[in-house]
Amino acid sequence: MKLTCVLIAAVLLLAVCQLDSADATAYMRKDPSLRSPKRTRGCKTKGTWCWASRECCLKDCLFVCVY
Repeated sequence: MKLTCVLIAAVLLLAVCQLDSADATAYMRKDPSLRSPKRTRGCKTKGTWCWASRECCLKDCLFVCVY
């Protein structure tokens, strides 16, 4: 029973952290100056060809980086 409670608490904590990081990502998309230089090093900019979202600076890929 204690193990179940601990596991439920851990899952809830992870869910809250995921929501918090998603909000931060959306906030940084609105203001690109908030992104760290390390995060954008080597990423592709708007209009460049991409195969996966992780290649783009803001992680939006539809054959080309959207942002």
